[in-house]
Amino acid sequence: MLASVFVSRLTSMEIGLIVVDTFPEAVVASLLGVVLLMIELFIANVVVSILRRYVSVRIAGFRFGQDA
Repeated sequence: MLASVFVSRLTSMEIGLIVVDTFPEAVVASLLGVVLLMIELFIANVVVSILRRYVSVRIAGFRFGQDA
């Protein structure tokens, strides 16, 4: 989606059921791609944060001789 601005003049692009074949449509598709990228990065950050806490608790239990 992010590259749709650059390839909109060369060919039409299909994103699901939507056909992007004009420059304004390509700009909207690119903006949508940026928004979706930010949402995906936020979700990945939350997952990594949860896993980091889980792993640090497991390592702390291992260091102090507790079976977690």
